[in-house]
Amino acid sequence: MIAAAFGPAVRAESDYARELTRHLAPDMHLLADRAFDGNELLTAITRQGTQFLVRCTSTRRPPVLALLPDGPYLTRIGSLSLRVIEAEVQARTVDQHIRRRLPPPDPVRRLCGVTSRR
Repeated sequence: MIAAAFGPAVRAESDYARELTRHLAPDMHLLADRAFDGNELLTAITRQGTQFLVRCTSTRRPPVLALLPDGPYLTRIGSLSLRVIEAEVQARTVDQHIRRRLPPPDPVRRLCGVTSRR
């Protein structure tokens, strides 16, 4: 653990998470659950240069801008260019998608396995 934040429940967890982004560094990989896929938070993480893998609900459907030969596709969410990897995660019968900032695809497949086992 590198940092922690807490406070009154009147603020959302994602607000506290956004405060924590100042502790991130370019050599880090952030794994986040689906409650942390907001545009502002993803932008704050990107500003730190941190690579990330974020689960998103199946209701979030960003546009497919380009299909990639290894299966994922490129999209834009706000001002961010993202690589989207479709993966089914069995959790409380909800299909979820995993979004990851560019590049490289190799560690993502390993992280998908970690996400599905937690």
